[in-house]
Amino acid sequence: MEFKIGAKTYEIKFSYNALFKANKEYSEVSDKGESMNNGAANLFTRLISNDDTVLFDILKIFADKKTSDEKLIDAVDDLTKDGDDIEAVHADLVAELKESGFFLRAIKAYEKTLNNGLEMLKGKEQTEDTENSIMVVQQQLTLLQENL
Repeated sequence: MEFKIGAKTYEIKFSYNALFKANKEYSEVSDKGESMNNGAANLFTRLISNDDTVLFDILKIFADKKTSDEKLIDAVDDLTKDGDDIEAVHADLVAELKESGFFLRAIKAYEKTLNNGLEMLKGKEQTEDTENSIMVVQQQLTLLQENL
């Protein structure tokens, strides 16, 4: 898949370079301030959750660093034909992420982390907060597994 900004064409290729940038820019941070290195999985999860703002973040990985937000927003509009092709673009990106060995490995590692977290939560004293956390993690895990 390609997109244009001005006269320049960029290729969306989920390589190691893209994985590195995704993890650097979009990973969650632990309570200790350390990167969780789950940015690639977060992008995938946002795509399968139909979060349209993820398109901006994906294009940002591939565009030049100095590209303005406005130009990236315009590129999303162009790529999706002003939203008319949004479903197809999401589906194509999900398929390409799953075909990337680097991203698929990261997504499966995230699935394992969610499974481990779910088991840990189930082993805790059951409070309303714990039960809510279990429900959220279970929903994330189900969504992920249905789309792998």
